[in-house]
Amino acid sequence: MQTDYPFFLHVIRRAVSALPEVQERLCHGTPAFYAGNKIFARIQDDYESIAVYTKKKDFWLKKDPTIYFTTSHFDGYDYVLIALASADPDELNKLLLEGWLARATKRAVNEYEHLRHGSD
Repeated sequence: MQTDYPFFLHVIRRAVSALPEVQERLCHGTPAFYAGNKIFARIQDDYESIAVYTKKKDFWLKKDPTIYFTTSHFDGYDYVLIALASADPDELNKLLLEGWLARATKRAVNEYEHLRHGSD
């Protein structure tokens, strides 16, 4: 197991902790994060990367192929893999939020927006 894994798990947990209806459960033996019943991120079996749901897969793959990549397993799926040891925590947070927003219920997104902007 990679030594950076616990650090990045902490970063991931902190990033998603304020998002409504997020659940952490094991999926195929590794931590995965769900928006309600829909998975939006999962630590991969190598414990060195995380798959995150995104509708901007091509954007992330072109941004930095040493950090953002894919495998044949994810062909045809809206997930990008992120090399945790090389990832910028702020970009990881942004991508986790993007994944959550795409998979969360309208109610959860509205709750998030309300919490973020207050009762304007």
